Amino acid sequence: MPRRAKERTLSAIRFGREGWLYLGMVCLLAYFTYLHGYAQPNGAYWDENYYIADAQKELNGVFYMQFHPPLGKLLIGLGEMLIDANEYDDQFLGTDHGKDFPENFSFAGYRFFPVFLGWLSAPLLFLTFFLLTRKHLLALFLSFLYIFDNALIVHSRGAMLDAPMLTFAILTILLCIIIVTRRWKRLWALALLSAAFGCAFALVITTKMQGAYLFLLFPAAALRFVKDWRRLLTLFCASSLGFLVIFVAVWQIHFSLGSTINPELSNEGYYRASQEYKTILQEGRNRSLAAFPVMLTAALKFIPQYNQGIPDLDMCKWDENGSPVWWWPLGGKCINYRWATNDNVHYQYLTLVPNVAVWFISLVTIIIGSVFTIVTMFSAVVRRRKPRANRLFIALFLLIIFAFMGHLSLMTRVLFLPTYFLPLIVSFFIAALLLNEYIERKKRRLSDHTLILAFMFIASCIVLSYQFFRPLTYYEPLTDKQVTARNLFPWWDVHCAQCERGAFWCPLSEIHSP
Repeated sequence: MPRRAKERTLSAIRFGREGWLYLGMVCLLAYFTYLHGYAQPNGAYWDENYYIADAQKELNGVFYMQFHPPLGKLLIGLGEMLIDANEYDDQFLGTDHGKDFPENFSFAGYRFFPVFLGWLSAPLLFLTFFLLTRKHLLALFLSFLYIFDNALIVHSRGAMLDAPMLTFAILTILLCIIIVTRRWKRLWALALLSAAFGCAFALVITTKMQGAYLFLLFPAAALRFVKDWRRLLTLFCASSLGFLVIFVAVWQIHFSLGSTINPELSNEGYYRASQEYKTILQEGRNRSLAAFPVMLTAALKFIPQYNQGIPDLDMCKWDENGSPVWWWPLGGKCINYRWATNDNVHYQYLTLVPNVAVWFISLVTIIIGSVFTIVTMFSAVVRRRKPRANRLFIALFLLIIFAFMGHLSLMTRVLFLPTYFLPLIVSFFIAALLLNEYIERKKRRLSDHTLILAFMFIASCIVLSYQFFRPLTYYEPLTDKQVTARNLFPWWDVHCAQCERGAFWCPLSEIHSP
């Protein structure tokens, strides 16, 4: 192949027709793995019991307080309002944990926005990968890490908060990369992107506080303009304004809706609201911005108070679904969300189980990325050279992962595998940068044919692993033997419904009931 043609394939700068073609492929593949048939199973799983109950309170204007910020619950309720698949949406106004769902209850509306945003993450990831690598084919194959990951799929297809949070997190990272890598000749253009950057981060924070670690993106973006005070000031002011507008708007909508007190709820419907907040509710001033500081303070104080009531991790409890933080990169501990059977031979399972190929790539990426960063940073200091932007991005993404994992490892309360989704996604960006670095170094020795074969091999491993765990992702029947075969590691604890659970990390004699 002529050198010019090779450079066009491996180091394409423009998105072009090829980019649109691959983007369409990503959207189509993600539709079949994430969106198609999302209303099934027709039963609640994992935290849907809580979030659907919260969404119904949003729809009916009932006051409540919850551990997570309100945007995710607002979106879940909005989906039900738009699709209107149920005749009644008030079954769980007197409880924080919905159960005994009506037989004809439809989850299509409640799940719509989480699953739609879960699907939307795929094209956003493709665009981010392309922006980092400038290679269409590499961006396509990297997108497979998300499109075919069983754990991300099964969790994103429920009425839960992680899929929206991840979508907004990817958007925040994408905008940060654009700000850092583009040459800004016009201040107004930088101001618009910076405002969008702040808005995206606010969407993350108002969905789940776990996304707060992405705040590290802001000083990284500021370093880009450290010698240009005008652009630095523009970045700071515009991003701060964008953040405040969305942050205040989301919370104010939530506060404005919650005006009815239901005495069947906690503390006669007032939860842990301060006396001043109770007065605001009783006088109907919850729609006033003047009351916003009091209401926000009470809502934020509720988070640590709620945390105190969450039990500690107990690995010897026979039905413990939580796991230590350091298990997460290894895929542990898997969670059986629900199961059912008609003949006591074949069981349908909905299980949070990783795609072993995807999570292996993620783990190796973090290890190699850490070593690579230490070596390159040391070399830059010794040679007194400024590191390349791509290498600084690797260091930044690693910092986000280690800050996330380090902070959570200090907690004693029980935590679950889905908490790791944000570091998992961030590790995909490190994989993109490392692969691109390798290709750029070896491009004179590597032919397009060799690269395509390598990508196809990795993609095949990802798809085959996805197919192997597919029955646990889409509620398809399996025998006990087939389920046991999918428990690849003892710390995964993938088990059949009537089988004894493993005792990994706990002596068998010490296992106890809750």
